[in-house]
Amino acid sequence: MQVEKSIDEALLLIPGWASASYSWEAMSRGLTNRSFLVERQGKKYVLRLDAPHTELFDLDRATELKVHQQAALAKLAPRIVYANPAQGVQLNEYVPGAVLTMADLESAEVLESIAATLRDVHALECCGKSFSALDAAETYISAVGLKGPWLNTARQCRAIIERNRSGGDLVCSHNDPVVDNFVAAGRLVLLDWEYACDNDAYFDLAVVVAHHDLDRQQAETLLSAYSGGVTAERRQRLDAQVQTYDALHWLWLAARNVATSNAAMFDVMQRLAARIAARG
Repeated sequence: MQVEKSIDEALLLIPGWASASYSWEAMSRGLTNRSFLVERQGKKYVLRLDAPHTELFDLDRATELKVHQQAALAKLAPRIVYANPAQGVQLNEYVPGAVLTMADLESAEVLESIAATLRDVHALECCGKSFSALDAAETYISAVGLKGPWLNTARQCRAIIERNRSGGDLVCSHNDPVVDNFVAAGRLVLLDWEYACDNDAYFDLAVVVAHHDLDRQQAETLLSAYSGGVTAERRQRLDAQVQTYDALHWLWLAARNVATSNAAMFDVMQRLAARIAARG
């Protein structure tokens, strides 16, 4: 298990920062990350430190770093100032701008901007590590040790993922393009690349659709902007990836619930379980 570092310990690792004067404030704390806004010599940075449960979600920091670096060169991600995956430390430049919200997704223009950003991500060179939804599902199921009423849902999730395994071409993918990870900074910039690797391009689209419960019109606006039009084949491909994302999302929430019980998260699990059961 990752030993939590203090902010001072982490910043001492960065060349030139040993005698630096800086200030900081906490931004967020999750199961896998702790984030802090750090200010030094009039510039702002975001410091990310691994939290104890990084191993639970089988994160590959080396692959993340490889993808994030090339995304940063393409102005699709914050510039990395310092990264030490072995020590669980990463310092990025702070990106000033407005983080997207659910309300923003009501705008066709925003959905089109998201589609354009994802096309640019998918045009990056593949990293060489492909995403296996089935392997991820097995990791979550193993971590949870599910039994009782949730066991049937877990089995349904695995069956959906098995049924919808993609045989299409892989592209460099973010794999977690939720609204909180988009910053409007002249153009859209994506944060949090920890799940990045090569995947079916439509999985990123499915995250946007399923995670935010977009309606059919919104989903088709996104799909059309990304693919240059909506066809039955494209719609079917997106629907399959939406089903896969819902199944993985439920299993991820179940695994997370092992480490920390949360009533709101439990409500989301129930809604997702009902949607999964309805699909059969």
